[in-house]
Amino acid sequence: MSDPYSGREQTKAKHYILKRYLQELAFKVLTFADITYVDGFSGPWKCQTEDFADSSFMIALEVLKDAQEKVYKATGRRRMVCCFFVEKDREAYTRLDAAVGKFKKPAEDFEVNTYCGEFEDAIPEIQTFIGRSFPLIFIDPTGWTGYSIDKLKPLCDRPKVELLINFMYDFINRAAGMSDPATVASIAPILGGSGWQDRLDTTLKQGLAVEKLFRETLAAECNFDYVVSTKIYRSTKDRPHFFMACLSP
Repeated sequence: MSDPYSGREQTKAKHYILKRYLQELAFKVLTFADITYVDGFSGPWKCQTEDFADSSFMIALEVLKDAQEKVYKATGRRRMVCCFFVEKDREAYTRLDAAVGKFKKPAEDFEVNTYCGEFEDAIPEIQTFIGRSFPLIFIDPTGWTGYSIDKLKPLCDRPKVELLINFMYDFINRAAGMSDPATVASIAPILGGSGWQDRLDTTLKQGLAVEKLFRETLAAECNFDYVVSTKIYRSTKDRPHFFMACLSP
């Protein structure tokens, strides 16, 4: 079988980070608490495999099932694992819902829910779904809208939570250089509101300054002590394509 990531090397890197991050977190958390995984922009998009093995949601399901079983064998206790997948595109959602169908069968220790609509609109339902478990929230948009920091705040208002966000650097950098009011306003919700240009670090290039302001705003508004990001370069050009930002209280 040919490489499903051929021509999608940046996606391969993103999925590698997601898999390793989720593995480490799941093995740790499941020793003391239930875990809920939330994917706010699930897709699928541009998958090359019939079983969606190269999709973020299937990678997460397989990792979590494996971690749950291994922790059970090691500790004798099977913790609850829940997954909440959000997709606004109706066609993509139909494929998503069908793909995760086998995981949606009623079980006492593994629950999967899907939602067709905007991630921000799903947040009240996600809050209820998380309950008292430990959530990891994965935000992987195709642009820079649909996850305003004000809307994220309620999800972060808990003792334990981690966020993994794909900051679409290349798209956002281009948009940040535009002057039309609509584009300027569309970036504001992830940069602390209007006037974000005045809060940029002038010692950095525009794109890096915007990414830094994004991390600083998240840390301040959502009370995160630790915010780090990993730069993913384009495979054919010497410039960043996106950053993967990891956040923890």
